[in-house]
Amino acid sequence: MEDFYSRTGVWWAGGMARVTERDHRRVRLLRAHAGAGPLRVLELGSGFGTTAAVAATGPHPRVRA
Repeated sequence: MEDFYSRTGVWWAGGMARVTERDHRRVRLLRAHAGAGPLRVLELGSGFGTTAAVAATGPHPRVRA
């Protein structure tokens, strides 16, 4: 499995792994829906992690699994 994810980085390169307004919009929606913190957000690894990176900039504690 690890080899697969290493290969996808080569296939897709860094061109798609940019934080965009879409990531910020998703986090605004998450915060509006969930209310005031503190929150715990589970990042399931579906994508490049750009939305998770934006979510991690908030006031909520970060947990590494």
